[in-house]
Amino acid sequence: MNCFVGIDISKEKFDACGIGKQGEKVFSLACTMDREGFEKLTLRLPTDKASFVLGMESTASYHIPLFSYLTARGYRVIVINPLLIAHFAKRSLRKTKTDRKDACTIAQFLMHEKETISAQTPSYLTTELKDLAGRREGLTDHVTSLKGNMKRILSVTFPELETITGIFTKSTLRLLIEYPSAHALRRADHAVVADIFITRSRGRKSAASVKALMAAASSSVGVKSPAKELVLKQEASLITHVQEQMNETTELLMNLLNERMKQDMEILCSIKGNRREYRRELP
Repeated sequence: MNCFVGIDISKEKFDACGIGKQGEKVFSLACTMDREGFEKLTLRLPTDKASFVLGMESTASYHIPLFSYLTARGYRVIVINPLLIAHFAKRSLRKTKTDRKDACTIAQFLMHEKETISAQTPSYLTTELKDLAGRREGLTDHVTSLKGNMKRILSVTFPELETITGIFTKSTLRLLIEYPSAHALRRADHAVVADIFITRSRGRKSAASVKALMAAASSSVGVKSPAKELVLKQEASLITHVQEQMNETTELLMNLLNERMKQDMEILCSIKGNRREYRRELP
């Protein structure tokens, strides 16, 4: 491997640092935690995917979207237990803590353990992770497409809705499945709407929000269109179903990632000189 790329991830952004095989910095960049940021990173990566490896810490579920995106495109990504990075940083006397320093530390960890990483061969678990990552990316793209279609239809049938509530919350999607336009909602019973919007959302919506919703429907400039209403109802139902599939896929992906991390830690701890140091840090 000629390059090692460390990625430090938070909820809304991530930092990446690439270093060469002698430890020299190749690139450093900050990206938003979305498709635009993911594409920005891939533009900086070497074209030969076998010549480098990417590493990121396991951060609850924040790392899953980027991991899925990269793995589905054939990049080699290592998810690392944060305790290993923390211990490596202590040994390296890296006292300054910033996101970019953390990304660089992860890259240096990959370089330091390159012999162990290189010795690892693709396994059944790796194949499973790649399949799940590809599946999750496909579902993500599907949801993005459905949301775009829904926004276009609502701009015609109920343009005021987006100013009142989030279109893609569970309660709003349930409401649109039953009443897919301002015209349909205008004729709905207030108590039924309240049941969908408040009771089924476990109280996260208020009576005032239902009142505002009904008032907006009454004065809406949205047009009546049975065809668009049908499509919107189907799209809302599909989003709900696909999001459930995404949650199921993500849960299994995280379980397998944790299993993979456990295997990697066992390999790292088996290396002479590492066993005692790493075991001291691990629970």
